[in-house]
Amino acid sequence: MKYIYVIAILIIQAAGCNAQNKSTPSKGSVVNDSIIYSKIYQMDFSNRTEALNEIALDISEGADIVMIKPAMMYLDIIRQTADNFTVPICAYQVSGEYAMIDFLAQANETARFNIILESLTAIKRAGSHIIISYFTKYFLKNNS
Repeated sequence: MKYIYVIAILIIQAAGCNAQNKSTPSKGSVVNDSIIYSKIYQMDFSNRTEALNEIALDISEGADIVMIKPAMMYLDIIRQTADNFTVPICAYQVSGEYAMIDFLAQANETARFNIILESLTAIKRAGSHIIISYFTKYFLKNNS
């Protein structure tokens, strides 16, 4: 793969954006007065069918693009989304993925670029059209 397009910031303006931001529970959402309970609003990570159904629902409601995160953990969902839908797919390589890869790259500094390239290539190969990554600046500086 000769070219991988990586972006640092993606701004998508949509009509329902403000409503979407208000629909997810904040850090103050609690169960039993002390525990933040994400299961009330997050999908079951082991249920691929639910993820694809949610993507289909989002598209039917007018989504112009689908974002999948964390990218490396959901390469199978990226692939199935690419196979089943025609909207662009944006994969977000989240900070935890960055931290894991960066830690590995520190142990082998000479292989840093290749480790980063392989992670981005895997996301692209899975079917992502857009990649958001914390490695953007490093990748663009060293990809000549």
